[in-house]
Amino acid sequence: RGIGARGLRAVLEEVMTHIMYEIPSDGTVVEVDITPESVKDGAEPQIVRDPERPPRPRLGAAALRARNGGLARRDGTA
Repeated sequence: RGIGARGLRAVLEEVMTHIMYEIPSDGTVVEVDITPESVKDGAEPQIVRDPERPPRPRLGAAALRARNGGLARRDGTA
């Protein structure tokens, strides 16, 4: 298309906006293929799922806390 890097980013964002919010919450997704039809015709990307895959753990505030090697707070805790 001769659109450069910014244009390519805009095209990919348009293609992926719908799925990038759904994929992280679906633990069965193994692979997402952005096909030429996804870019040219607006077709949905191909999503490969594995129903046997174990669910991903939910990330909450406790899961995001630094453990060993993290930055210490002013009160001396990690």
